[in-house]
Amino acid sequence: MVKYKIGDIVEGTVDGIQKYGAFIKLSEETQGLIHISEVTHGFVKDINDYLHVGQTLKVKIVSVDEGKKRMSLSLRAMEDSENSEVGEAGFDPLRKQMPIWIETFKGTGEISD
Repeated sequence: MVKYKIGDIVEGTVDGIQKYGAFIKLSEETQGLIHISEVTHGFVKDINDYLHVGQTLKVKIVSVDEGKKRMSLSLRAMEDSENSEVGEAGFDPLRKQMPIWIETFKGTGEISD
């Protein structure tokens, strides 16, 4: 299991589903778990609405337990990665826009130095 590290993006197959998460088979010796809270942003009432046995997907490794040859995986982190590649995330867009808004409002008299 040395080849797996936190932050790696790996491909696996959904091997089983429980109320609390989905087991992902990464290799013959290694499996991981996507906890229900790591499936997507927001509340997930039923994990079966998102995943099914046999489904192949890419996930991000969020923790590794070498002794048990298991790891915690995240689909939600993949959404974060996709968003940051396509556009800006977090407060950055607001931070960049703020000076423009301030200058605009200064001209209206609604804000002063």
